[in-house]
Amino acid sequence: FAPADFASTIDIRNFATLVTLQTSRWHAKAKDRQASKDAATMSGADQESFETRKRLLVGADTQLKALHKAIDEARAKHYEMTVPWSTTSMQDVGKRTGGRLLPNTLFVEYTTEMATCKAKMEKALADFIHLYPGLIEVAKKKLGKRFDAREYPNASAIKGHFALSFDFQPIPRGNDFAGLPQQQLDALARRINDDTQKSAQHAMEEGWLRLHTVVSWMAERLSSPDKVFHDSLVQNVRDTARLVGHLNVTNDAKVDALRKKVERQLCGHEPKVLRDNATVRRQIGALATSIIEEMQR
Repeated sequence: FAPADFASTIDIRNFATLVTLQTSRWHAKAKDRQASKDAATMSGADQESFETRKRLLVGADTQLKALHKAIDEARAKHYEMTVPWSTTSMQDVGKRTGGRLLPNTLFVEYTTEMATCKAKMEKALADFIHLYPGLIEVAKKKLGKRFDAREYPNASAIKGHFALSFDFQPIPRGNDFAGLPQQQLDALARRINDDTQKSAQHAMEEGWLRLHTVVSWMAERLSSPDKVFHDSLVQNVRDTARLVGHLNVTNDAKVDALRKKVERQLCGHEPKVLRDNATVRRQIGALATSIIEEMQR
């Protein structure tokens, strides 16, 4: 998906940027060494055999779960709208924690979505902070002798245990450095350009894999009239095909052609039609299978 001369002939910074999502949270869990020792003693086992964790807000963690859910939704949206920018592989840790590639055509949509996610997270955080002292009192009764007030962040500091932010960085290129000896500058440029090519390749592979996954699932579900599928089957194909159009930062002709074929052939019917009309269902299933076969060639 990324030709050998990609980094030297195309300035990818005209098409995309890197975005990093930073989150933090308090899990409200703590190791309980005494409980571990008690469990080992009761079992006649070595004391190192058990590791016990207690839920610090047991019976009072509804608001905490809502706060965690808001953070998780933001991260899921971040992953959905970006692809990993990694020189190693699609499985590199950078896929989850490092900067990810965001097409410029999705910049406004991304920032709008993330602003909505952050507002939801901040609302959940405000609700949690307001109730926090009372939640500790509820947990105190639930935990009995295992309650330890020292394991709870101070009410005035609990806000600092949660965060959701995103930061944009330009994609580096080989001629970004100045003031170095020319020999070192050339070597650094070659290294950066090589890394850019590898990362672009892996980013494109991620988009290709996403499309392959949803179309394969459609082919599998529609292959038999007895198989059940959710309404999201069609919408997932539509959404993924649209995103791949944005994520095709190398402007690969094959990717674009397959994406358009998916939109043209697989996205025109609503789920109810596929359920009620056996002929249409069979036709769309066959088209999905054909596209998968074409993707694998």
